[in-house]
Amino acid sequence: MTQIPSTQYAIQIVGKEEFVLNPAKPVDPVGPTQIMLKVEACGICFSDTKLLHQFDSHPRKSDVVAGIDLDALKDIPSYHPNQEAVTPGHEPVVRVVQVGQAVTHFKVGDRLLVQADWKHLRTAKSNGAFGYNFDGALEEYVVVDERCVVSPDGEEFLIHVSEGPSAAAVGLIEPWATVEGSYA
Repeated sequence: MTQIPSTQYAIQIVGKEEFVLNPAKPVDPVGPTQIMLKVEACGICFSDTKLLHQFDSHPRKSDVVAGIDLDALKDIPSYHPNQEAVTPGHEPVVRVVQVGQAVTHFKVGDRLLVQADWKHLRTAKSNGAFGYNFDGALEEYVVVDERCVVSPDGEEFLIHVSEGPSAAAVGLIEPWATVEGSYA
């Protein structure tokens, strides 16, 4: 069993053009529908700089307005819309180290790639997203909620990956897919 620390290192965007290295960010507790992920590797994307430059005016940093019971958002500790500090990083490979008792799609030990765009969670102008209005992976541990990473129709935004490739190689899947998609 993994020993979970009470605090961790995290890079947080705290305002437009302003980020900090927080050496003591609390590790969020895991609620009944939540999953704790230990970050193996995380890329830094040009989109992270867009968030840094735009912060609370970025369309994905705003409030989630549909796709989940809005009252449930207050129970998701990693949800940080608008002017709240947020941890960026949407190109990670992670390992499940803890799950809440109501989690049904994932188990401790799963190795996963995060699909950051949670299409069923709507903001006024975009979608909810990992690393934008929900904490991302530029921290050691991140807690996600199964209601965010599994849509009501069952689409999963945490993608199982094998043990074979290195964490760095798996972390390159999202940016490489973006390049492939743009050429297609």
